[in-house]
Amino acid sequence: MKVTDILNLEQRLIKTSAPSTTSPSGTSFQQLLESKVHTHLTRTDAVHKQQSVPSANLDPTIRIESLHITEQIIQLLEEYEVALQNQSFHVNELEPFVSSLEEKTAALIDLKNQIDPHDPLAKLLDQVSSVSYLESVKYRRGSYNV
Repeated sequence: MKVTDILNLEQRLIKTSAPSTTSPSGTSFQQLLESKVHTHLTRTDAVHKQQSVPSANLDPTIRIESLHITEQIIQLLEEYEVALQNQSFHVNELEPFVSSLEEKTAALIDLKNQIDPHDPLAKLLDQVSSVSYLESVKYRRGSYNV
């Protein structure tokens, strides 16, 4: 057999055995892929919409009160930071800041528990209370006693 005969045979085999782009059911891979992607995007959009919509049945006073306490905690954390940087402050003088942070954090957690976990406000309250709690724990365990 000659080399040209082998090449011709290979080309004929490749042409006849080219993979089919349709499945046995008749749908092409492209159609199947587009369908799956569209289904996934639709589900993802629905989940994001569900997670980002505030609770309609939540009392507005709870939202306002939680935001008010959040602002107070952030202000306290800023004042606490300034006090920590001030070398003239003794560690024991930080106690009022920490006690106030603990009280406000407890109030914020109580309010957060009344809010739907999928509400974006709940995530914000969780983050603020976590930072506040962490700072009070660091003070109580003696991290600032140098």
